[in-house]
Amino acid sequence: MSLILPKHTLSRRRLLQLSGLSGVGFLLGGCGTNLFSDNVRQISEPLNERLEALLLSQKLIPEFPISAIEADKLLINTFDFTPQIDPAQFRLTIDGEVSKAMQLSMADIQKLPLTSTVIRHVCVEGWAAIVQWGGVQLRDLVALVQPKSNVRYVYFKSADGYYESWDIASAVHPQTLMAYQSAIR
Repeated sequence: MSLILPKHTLSRRRLLQLSGLSGVGFLLGGCGTNLFSDNVRQISEPLNERLEALLLSQKLIPEFPISAIEADKLLINTFDFTPQIDPAQFRLTIDGEVSKAMQLSMADIQKLPLTSTVIRHVCVEGWAAIVQWGGVQLRDLVALVQPKSNVRYVYFKSADGYYESWDIASAVHPQTLMAYQSAIR
């Protein structure tokens, strides 16, 4: 799984501002004693959420024409383990704090509206390429299971064991896909 980030230049002043906020978060995060934890959590959690909203903008990232695809720069899972997934046996399980937990087959997923986008994919492994992805908007899957009102985060686990969690706003962003196809030209 990869995180797609817009290209931004970070000024020295902005870096120092963020460093100061990070330092406050670091100090508050270290207050894990029972005596202070509830009081600190009540103060730090809203601050952390505001900082997250500031840093993780929900703006649309730039999309590119198909002619811009950089197939030669695309690296797929350089780890030693590449899972073999049988589409007939595959099941996507969506459960937890939802009203309608479900399992979807690949055929079920492919019946949902297909969204295709050409974006700059910036991988956590350190490479980047303009690629085309196709899949289901994650917000469509989230709508199917109807998360309870207290849900603020989504946890993902992939077939190769990679896992991640995101805030719900990032998960339902219109450009967030559960991709099941890519086009390499």
